[in-house]
Amino acid sequence: MSEQTKDNCPYHDNGKTLYVSDLDGTLLRSDERTSEYTNRVINSLTDKGILFSYATARSWITARKVTRGIDAKIPLIVYNGSFIVDNVSGKILKGNYFDKTAVNGLLDELFSKQIYPIVYSYIDETEKFSYVPELSTVGMKKFTDSRKGDIRENSVSSADDLRKGDIFYVTCIDTPEKLFSIYEKYKEQFHCVYQIDIYTDEQWLEIMPMEASKANAVKQLKDMYQCEKVVAFGDGKNDIDMFAIADECYAVSNAHEDLKKVATGIIESNNEDGVAKWLEDMDAYKKSLSDEINSIAGKHVFFDADLIMELDQDTSDKIVGLLLSYACQSQNDRSITLGRTYLTMFSIEWITGRIMKVAPAALDLNDYWDYRRLMEVSKMISDNLFQWAHEQGRGSDDPDVAEAYEDYKEH
Repeated sequence: MSEQTKDNCPYHDNGKTLYVSDLDGTLLRSDERTSEYTNRVINSLTDKGILFSYATARSWITARKVTRGIDAKIPLIVYNGSFIVDNVSGKILKGNYFDKTAVNGLLDELFSKQIYPIVYSYIDETEKFSYVPELSTVGMKKFTDSRKGDIRENSVSSADDLRKGDIFYVTCIDTPEKLFSIYEKYKEQFHCVYQIDIYTDEQWLEIMPMEASKANAVKQLKDMYQCEKVVAFGDGKNDIDMFAIADECYAVSNAHEDLKKVATGIIESNNEDGVAKWLEDMDAYKKSLSDEINSIAGKHVFFDADLIMELDQDTSDKIVGLLLSYACQSQNDRSITLGRTYLTMFSIEWITGRIMKVAPAALDLNDYWDYRRLMEVSKMISDNLFQWAHEQGRGSDDPDVAEAYEDYKEH
């Protein structure tokens, strides 16, 4: 990003947070498109410097079609994490393929059960999805008919033709009676996703190499961009692994109940543009925090940790106190996210000392939520700070604080 772009974005966070959204049922509305509002919000925020990508079971080609209007240039995660691809050229940056012996064994098993999948592979260095029309289920025919004209389509005459090329993805669309036993048999050997398609209500079983997952791909993308934090959005059970490695994770209100149970919070549905609204609200909170910090400093310092640490002690203490008050709110996840994101950008030694100094004045440590949030924040920064924060609850007159103190002794 150019310096000119940074200057036009007074609350740019230097790309320390990676935002990743699922597509179908999350970023896409039920018409399988991103709305004009979502496109506008994401384009505006990426112009300001946020790092936004999506992780989908779709291919790069179909994902690009349904997100037409989003101009973000960061690489994308496709085929449920099988590939990370360049968003402009479609070039594979990282890929996972099946071992040939292992995938042939899988295909043998499927054929013996009269299951004839759609097989994704590279044949002569060209991506193809292969299927046998005469052996296709009704669900498969619906899927392949929706892809007519796709340059990857490869209709073959026999099941053995499905073995050709370097295979990276196998999709079975059949009855639960047939597919569940396959899922149970192979779920420990391969990365398997067994779920109902949200558009057709057909039963799908998607099988990939074990290394191919949204979670692994998100971690790789995080490392590629040297991000310190991941915020994820999703709707399905296949997003659980991505949520598990995220620092924060938000399920849309139409999400599967199993995903909601592990989410940081619940946001509005896909048809209400929940992800874009959350991001836009976060942007507004960031602007407010930017103005407050710059006002305290008397100049533009948001957000440059080095500049803030160079300020006089009284001014930097006020800024840390403000960030701590954001980070320790009881319920406002956007304020909490911002405060914690920026507190973790300072050097550990410097911020540890500052928090120990300002916390007693910035927070009410006899209040359960202030005390508990302080321990959560401290644990993100250092063991020494966490131990200090924990001790602040010793002997508290508030029974909830006293209970929290005892609970955290085990940690």
